[in-house]
Amino acid sequence: MRETVAVGRALGVALPPDFADQRLAFVDGLPDAMTSSMHHDLKAGKRLEVSWLSGGVAQLGEKTGVARRR
Repeated sequence: MRETVAVGRALGVALPPDFADQRLAFVDGLPDAMTSSMHHDLKAGKRLEVSWLSGGVAQLGEKTGVARRR
């Protein structure tokens, strides 16, 4: 989340200073039974968009000089 926010900022997106922490707190507050649409796709044997979503952030991070966090 923090890497994605850093990439957004590097591309000129005005995000609040605590945006990543806000989003992480929101996710932590979701019901335990709630799952993502990608999880539903995985369970159904459908194609996943993880490489497109995460890969896009990684590519933009490289383009803007935002280092990957491991």
